[in-house]
Amino acid sequence: MEALLPRILVFGNPHLPEDSLAVRVARLLEGKVPYRFVECGSVECVIDYPDYAYILDVAYGIGSVQIIDDPDRLRSSPLYSLHDFDLAFFLKLLRATGPDSPSRIIALPMGLGPEQAADRVKRILEKGKEREKREE
Repeated sequence: MEALLPRILVFGNPHLPEDSLAVRVARLLEGKVPYRFVECGSVECVIDYPDYAYILDVAYGIGSVQIIDDPDRLRSSPLYSLHDFDLAFFLKLLRATGPDSPSRIIALPMGLGPEQAADRVKRILEKGKEREKREE
């Protein structure tokens, strides 16, 4: 069953407090939402799993959990600035040169507690599943 679940690619470093929120949220939600989480050590993970549903990462300059579905909004505005420039740059490059990829990023604000962030992400994912069912 797990092999059939859509993937969420998780970026962050579990060993750095300022960069571990996405990983901690994924670990809290594992088995509680109909997605499987893939912890990514590098941006190439986006190529390894081209059928991913979402990317989960921490972003600077936002006040709430958000979905960013346009890579051009990353780093181009002080309001949306992923802390990991390599991921932002890579997604823009992939969009410009490669096949269509979803590029839907669930952006977590810095400083949000893991339980609170997990609750908000879970609600976003549930709404997304409801929307997909209506579109079928």
